[in-house]
This record gives sequence, structure tokens and C-alpha cells, in this order.
Amino acid sequence: MQRWKEDFVEHTNKKSVQINQNGVFDQGKILYMEPEWDCLDLLNAASQRMDMVPAAKRVFNADGSEIDDCMMIVDDDILFFSKAEDFIAPESLANDGPSQGGRESERLPNSVGGYKVGELLGKGGFAEVRLGEHQLTGEKVALKFLRKAEIHSLGAAERTNTEIQCLATLKHMNIIKMIQHLETANHVILIFE
Repeated sequence: MQRWKEDFVEHTNKKSVQINQNGVFDQGKILYMEPEWDCLDLLNAASQRMDMVPAAKRVFNADGSEIDDCMMIVDDDILFFSKAEDFIAPESLANDGPSQGGRESERLPNSVGGYKVGELLGKGGFAEVRLGEHQLTGEKVALKFLRKAEIHSLGAAERTNTEIQCLATLKHMNIIKMIQHLETANHVILIFE
């Protein structure tokens, strides 16, 4: 009987996703998404499945990015639903983020792009590299934080943009791969394998 259910779902266009309440990972449930669902349908179905009252109003992927189009969700995605609040990482990071001195504008976030910001690996003229660990998968990456305050001139901005474009384009076994790049109010962040 169980195998029949798996075959049935496998031969439909439904997406199977793990749904969790915002900030919680160990109580997830499986939800089968209908192909024609929009985000409102997804929010309602997930709220009902998880007994959320009031109903969820926002959905985030495992990296903490808000989802506003169900077409962006793929099979086996891990999703987090909130009643209205911003994304909360599945584990408390409030007191164990990177410690650094300086002004508040220079402080690094505790997590970025779904990665917990860890120990300092290196520091240069206007950037520093820290160890990052994905909060759900445990994947380790290098997080390069470029301080926007140090990008004073148009030339520095062009060099930063050129670096991002080159790293996104280059594919070679002897060059580390840039997984993605993000921006916060104070930093441009490059995420490397």
C-alpha cells in the first residue's frame, strides 16, 4: 500500500515539500503542492497542515529568502512559514554570532543566506573572510564580507562589480567556485565553496 502511494505521487505533478513553522526545524511535516497553487493556496494549506492560528502570511526557503512565487519552489524544498515576522533561523543565533569591535555599522550579521557566520579565516584591506556553516545541511563555505563603507570611489565599485562578474563566470577546477552573492545594508557578501 505504501509503495502505491509513493508511485501515485511520483507520477503526478505535485511537489513534495517539508514545511516548518518559522524558527523550528525538528517538527516538519510533508505537504504535497498542487501544480496550480499560488502562494495564498500554499499559505492556507500549510497553515491548516501545521494547525497554525492565525494563519501563515509569509513563506521562506531554507536560506531565509522570502518566496513570493510558487514556481520558485522545487520538489523536496524545505520551507518555513511565519505569521508575519521575518525569517528566524532554526537555531538560536542571538548570542553566538561573530564578535567584532567597531561601530554598529561594521558589525557582521549572525547569519546570512542561511549560513551561520563563524570564525575569522582572513582579513584584507576592505574585506574579511569568515567560515560559514549552513544552518540545515551543515555545509561549510567561505563568506567574504566586503564593507560598503570602504568602497569610496567609482573605481572601487567597478572593481567589486568586476570581481563578482568574473567569479560568477569562471568555472575551473583550480579556482574556487562562488556559490552566490548577497547584499546587506553594510556589506556585499560573496559565498564560496
